[in-house]
Amino acid sequence: MDREAKKEGFRKYLESSGVLDTLTKALVALYEENDKPSSAVENWVVHRFPTMKSSKPRSWICN
Repeated sequence: MDREAKKEGFRKYLESSGVLDTLTKALVALYEENDKPSSAVENWVVHRFPTMKSSKPRSWICN
């Protein structure tokens, strides 16, 4: 399978599984916030997965 076909297949997978829609909604919500968080990724994970348990600080998300 050539590279373009693999990319297209992956894009279709992300779209059909709802990943693209979820990311779009998260980015729109972040854009619409008046007070932007210092870490957009951490903010998204905290709000998307509030019950996520980890013994590590959430800074591991960006590393």
